[in-house]
Amino acid sequence: DLEKRIEEHMEHSSSHDEKIAKLESDATALVEELRKTAGKMEKDLQESRKKIARMEKHFSDFAKVVQE
Repeated sequence: DLEKRIEEHMEHSSSHDEKIAKLESDATALVEELRKTAGKMEKDLQESRKKIARMEKHFSDFAKVVQE
């Protein structure tokens, strides 16, 4: 009886180990996806800042032309 209970516990333990390994794998994939997304967001933000700076310059140049 004790051997059967030990075997059942070992099966449960093995099942839990597999689930933990799957969760760790999923977490690693999620972290990688978050890093990629954050990198893309940072790149997009830098591009937006450059575009805003160009627009500000155009508006400034336009304002100078209007004043003249």
